[in-house]
Amino acid sequence: MRLFEVKATSFRELRRKVGALPFELYIADGADVGFQVKCSRSRLSHEGAVEEHLGRSIAARLGMFGVKVEFPVADATQTVHVRITDDVCRFSLDTTGTPLYLRGRKPNAASATLRETTAASILKAAGWPGFDILIDPMCGAGTFTLEALEMASGRLPNVERGFPFTDWPAFRPKAYAHLKEKMIEEAAAAGRKTRVLAFDLDPEAVETTRRNLAVAGLPTDHVSVEAGDFTDPLTLPGFESIPASARALLVLNPPYGKRLAGGNPKQLYRRIGEAIRNHFHGSYAVIVPGLEIEKALSVPRDGKILFQNGGLRVAAIFHAEPDEQDDPEPGA
Repeated sequence: MRLFEVKATSFRELRRKVGALPFELYIADGADVGFQVKCSRSRLSHEGAVEEHLGRSIAARLGMFGVKVEFPVADATQTVHVRITDDVCRFSLDTTGTPLYLRGRKPNAASATLRETTAASILKAAGWPGFDILIDPMCGAGTFTLEALEMASGRLPNVERGFPFTDWPAFRPKAYAHLKEKMIEEAAAAGRKTRVLAFDLDPEAVETTRRNLAVAGLPTDHVSVEAGDFTDPLTLPGFESIPASARALLVLNPPYGKRLAGGNPKQLYRRIGEAIRNHFHGSYAVIVPGLEIEKALSVPRDGKILFQNGGLRVAAIFHAEPDEQDDPEPGA
């Protein structure tokens, strides 16, 4: 969370201005505090020296309020991020600690697995959980499947975990409890009974998804995880028996980059596009690595969201079947 911004061209000016910032609102007595300092194009360019002066100034400020802290600590419970660019010093605090995408329920990971938060965002943009069936035919470690199941079950991820901001003196427990209760109620109201069909061509990925489901604590009564090749949908167990009246969402994170292991991405995406056009009649969200691959996929789309995955620029393209969603513009 961005907190403060000051301009300083000398350590003396930096100490004076930092000493006037109300860090006592955010750093509790006895806290372990660490710094992450980055300097560029500034007269204050020695990051180690900046950290030393900041630690002394903030400690002196906190001491005025009887607050004692340890500066700096390598594995700190509270991290102060400092970026100095063009002599402007910006301070931010780590509110979260362990990254939010680490749900703690996917101990068995596949190569270049999709982040949980990214999968959840794509599912929400596609309209999940407003469907009867989710089809995850290249499931990998089961990220889409796990996120979809949690959303459909009416639960919030990480709902019981703690965060550094709850230790801040400025933290308001009652307001947080009220907000959390409201979010829990909204998630529960959005839940619905759904069926999930997950597949992967790689038997090891199938077993990985099954193991992750086993430790996730999510309802799996209507979940199937089987080996199968989506480019030949007739071989997928249960795929052809999906009722025509069922509202289905297909989510696809096909291999690209290193995961493709020297294969031809255009050829793969052409086959995926043919499978969607010829064998699937519902809404879908597909991740594609570039315009040329999107052209090779050659399927209709109603929306597109650009993002990065594993350092690669990719896009999620969306298509909603008519009358299946109130909002045909994913991510709008």
